[in-house]
Amino acid sequence: MNPHQLNALKNYLNDNPRRLVIKRAHPDYFIVRHKRLIAGRECEIIGIVAR
Repeated sequence: MNPHQLNALKNYLNDNPRRLVIKRAHPDYFIVRHKRLIAGRECEIIGIVAR
């Protein structure tokens, strides 16, 4: 892992508490709302989806 990757990982981990607060405050933001076929695979999509 290079220094840039390590720094990105640390930043991601440090941001976990903020993301948890958002998820607990707005659980409806994280419900699978759409299923789309992407590159031949069915994917479940969360949030607003452009058509």
